[in-house]
Amino acid sequence: MKVLIVDDEPHLIHAIKALVPWQEYDIDKVFSATTAAEARELLSREQPQLAFFDIMIGDERGTDLMNYVVEQKISSKVIAISGYSDFEYVRSMLVLGCVDYLLKPLERTALLAAVEKAVNTWKEDRRKNDDARSLLHQINYLSSERRHTLLSQLLSPAASQAAYQELSSLSDSFSKADTCLIFYSDLTFYPSEEDAAFQRSFTAFFDMMKTDLESRGLGAAILRHWNPHDAAVILYGRTDRGLNSVQTAVSHFRRQSGYPFHFGCCSGSNRPEDILSAYDSARRAFYSMEVNQNGRTPLIVGLPGFFHTIPPADDRNEAQLLSSIMLNEEMAITASVQQWLSGMLLSAPVTYGAIKRISTDFETMYSHWCGYFTERYPGFTPGNASALTPCSLFDGSYHFQAEHAASRCREILMELAANLHDVCRSGDVFRQIGSYLEINYNQPFDQTEYAELFHMNKDYLCRKFKEAYGVSMVTRLNEIRIGHAKKLLRSSSAKITDIAIQIGYNDEKYFIRTFKKCTGMTPNEYRHSK
Repeated sequence: MKVLIVDDEPHLIHAIKALVPWQEYDIDKVFSATTAAEARELLSREQPQLAFFDIMIGDERGTDLMNYVVEQKISSKVIAISGYSDFEYVRSMLVLGCVDYLLKPLERTALLAAVEKAVNTWKEDRRKNDDARSLLHQINYLSSERRHTLLSQLLSPAASQAAYQELSSLSDSFSKADTCLIFYSDLTFYPSEEDAAFQRSFTAFFDMMKTDLESRGLGAAILRHWNPHDAAVILYGRTDRGLNSVQTAVSHFRRQSGYPFHFGCCSGSNRPEDILSAYDSARRAFYSMEVNQNGRTPLIVGLPGFFHTIPPADDRNEAQLLSSIMLNEEMAITASVQQWLSGMLLSAPVTYGAIKRISTDFETMYSHWCGYFTERYPGFTPGNASALTPCSLFDGSYHFQAEHAASRCREILMELAANLHDVCRSGDVFRQIGSYLEINYNQPFDQTEYAELFHMNKDYLCRKFKEAYGVSMVTRLNEIRIGHAKKLLRSSSAKITDIAIQIGYNDEKYFIRTFKKCTGMTPNEYRHSK
């Protein structure tokens, strides 16, 4: 702490310096002035916490210095010194904020009491000011966080309307905005939390955007709002300024991380109340971009005038994949993966949407198969295969190559096949044969081929299968086929001939006879029965 002693009598200054044990009051600097001008200069420069002002300083009054302290908002606690006993001389000083006064000649006891009172008053004021600043900071923080939360809720269908209404009442810049832009990026295309360096760089990049946009009232950067893999930016009002901010941030992040991170942008100019449709437009724009554009990859992608159609999944290719897993043959798994991927990549060029579709469909199949095996084979565990994220389908240079994607799929499926093989090898292999029959029920059936697939004698296979299931392989196959036929007859209006072919019968009459043998009625009778 600092103290300033102002008096035109030097001996009084020396007396105060000598009588007060300054260190006991945490005062380490003592300044003095014999003129009002010198006092003003020290008050301005040093901002002392404690000050002594004589009532008369040459031709000026102590009240003049008190007025200076008030006008300059200097937080000094002032003790007045008067050579007169009449209280009216110091009354004006007390009115202006003086904390105490002393009469000449000074008494040490009164002097120390006045110093202690002034120091305690200054400390109490500082505590109150700190509390007030802390409260203001907390209010501003909560207000900012509330705005950010509401902006995030704008992208949630369930909360969007209520969030829009509240934001309009809380934020002038939002309520006055008549246009908005939405940007979207799917984070599954970039390294996961396991890549600490990338995550640090990405977090810094996104925080920089968030701080810049929200501090200038231009919008918000929203990370993982209601989907853990989504990143979005909302701009409103002066969208041109916000757009420049986003482009600068993305460009800097690309140079730093080496990844062609990009945003999809909604089309046209959107009103804030139409933000959900704008968000959907931004998502479609993101997935429409072609992969492998290297340095030509745009920072922000608009919605194209047309879309590359992604072909529907082929159930036959999926069945072939599962069959190859159950056989645990590397060549069969490799061939079936290549065929499955070729079916998924029929459209050209390859877009981010196509890569997302591969990842999503593979994960869905993998999860379904693991559940299928767990239900049928006690002791089966899926293993520790890594998820097939969109990012994992790109090579080390962040290029998509079908060969690399096929290799990644093959690795995961080979581990799954090995785990299944270990369970079947130690248990009943005929469960595996029965499952294989269920998967390939609509394919041509030959017991000799099954015997070769599972590396056993045909007669032994047929005998053991009947012991395991109570019926022959042909009877079991017919049961499976008729079960699928029942579902198709109830759920579709397809012709009987088409249903017969779909479930594996090339002869309609044979299908009808078999169906009646199993159910006691013809397919048409079954279709129209309750």
